[in-house]
Amino acid sequence: SPSPSSPSPSSPSPSPSPYFDFRVLAEESNPTAAEEAIRNAARIAFEREQEEKKRKENQEQIARSEEFIRNAAKEAHQREQEEKKRKEREEQIARSEESIRNAAKAAHQQEEEDKKQKKLDGYVASGEDAIRKEAQAAYERENDPRAHPHPEIAIDRNDDELKRVAGQQVGLDEFEVYKKWKTYLDELAKEQEAQIKEQYDQKMKDMEEFVNKKMYQKIFKEKEILEDKFKEQYRQAIQNLKGKFAEEKKKLHNQTVENQVDMENNYMTKVADVKSDYLEKLLRLEKEAADTISKIEKQVGKDHSLRVEEQKELMKKFRQHTAYQKKVEEEYEQGKSKVALSLAALSLVRTAVSGQDYNLPLDEMAACAKDDKFLTELVKAIPRGVGGHGVPSIPQLQVQFAKVVDQAFYDTIMGNDASYWSYAKSRVVGNTLIRKRGLATGNTMEDALARGEYYLGEGDLEKCLEELQKVQGTAQVTLACWIHEAKKRQETLLALEAIEAYVRVFLKNGSQ
Repeated sequence: SPSPSSPSPSSPSPSPSPYFDFRVLAEESNPTAAEEAIRNAARIAFEREQEEKKRKENQEQIARSEEFIRNAAKEAHQREQEEKKRKEREEQIARSEESIRNAAKAAHQQEEEDKKQKKLDGYVASGEDAIRKEAQAAYERENDPRAHPHPEIAIDRNDDELKRVAGQQVGLDEFEVYKKWKTYLDELAKEQEAQIKEQYDQKMKDMEEFVNKKMYQKIFKEKEILEDKFKEQYRQAIQNLKGKFAEEKKKLHNQTVENQVDMENNYMTKVADVKSDYLEKLLRLEKEAADTISKIEKQVGKDHSLRVEEQKELMKKFRQHTAYQKKVEEEYEQGKSKVALSLAALSLVRTAVSGQDYNLPLDEMAACAKDDKFLTELVKAIPRGVGGHGVPSIPQLQVQFAKVVDQAFYDTIMGNDASYWSYAKSRVVGNTLIRKRGLATGNTMEDALARGEYYLGEGDLEKCLEELQKVQGTAQVTLACWIHEAKKRQETLLALEAIEAYVRVFLKNGSQ
């Protein structure tokens, strides 16, 4: 068995050193290869460090370039916003000029309309004066006594004169004459007033139509003249604005080109500066790398012999540990197989003697004993026919024997004669006689049958079978099946005892 200080079989094996490959290389190859490996490792580490520095510098350069581009874009955006504000101011100025022109145009139109209205009012006033004069002349002509065909009824607004004329001509009462003439003159005045009003309305209508016609023609002509002037001014303003826009556009284009050239020059200058800085740093880093590699080579040359000795010692310990671990694993496997064999044997014995099916434990036992020829032969000695229903126990054999012992007693009385008469005789005599029991002292088959029954009752199956072998004839045929089952039990138990003894000896020898 393994010593207490040794690791247990279930303990994990020690992991190999992380320098295993390197030590093997140092032991099996020449020292130059180890130095070359160390130099390559140092060079790879240095190259990785330089690559990381380059990557960081490139990232910083990219960040600076992006910042420069963002600033340039910001400046361009600011210029664009300023240009946009300038255009908005120009548009606002243009809208202000347009509103001023519209206001001037509206004032001019209002002034022209006022002039036209004054002219129209003058025309209307002159027409009214002419109509008024003409109506006055007509009224005077109507009221002129010299022009009236009947002077005696001439119109006169002087009531006293009217009364006097009426009194002289007609001789009527002064008041009646006055009243009649007054009524007549009022009616005549109303008729004349209606005629004058109708003539005045007609004259005013004709005058209005004439004035409207003349004014419409004049206004239309003035409108056409103003529209032509406005179109000419609008075209001239558009032409001026286009010229200004072209000049500003050209100016902005030239300014943009100049800015682009300046940006490109600045960018190329910065790129050249960065490139020169990068080359200087690269040369400096290469020099530092060469110095570092030379220092590492010197240090490796100093420590090489010591490292080789340490590596050899570590390899020696590692091989010793590997051999010891292999031995422990072999002992563990042997112990494991012993435990499995003992468990299989114990399971087989327990199952077989309990009267149960032991084919499965028997197969397990055969699998565990496949490497042992002697144990394999012992397993083969176990009867397979009994495995399905198990080895009968002593109580089972006693019950089965009790069923066949009476028939065997009758057969001993009947003898070898198998006639009907012998059978009847055996039945009659067997019922009248008392069968022997216990340890009979005679040598007859009845005595042997009694002794076999006694030994079976005591549990001694071997002596029982020895006594039953003395029974011959028909009684032996009757007991043949029972004897066969009992012999199977004996054979199985003998094989199991042999297996158990062999396993016990095997375990005892393995533990020493």
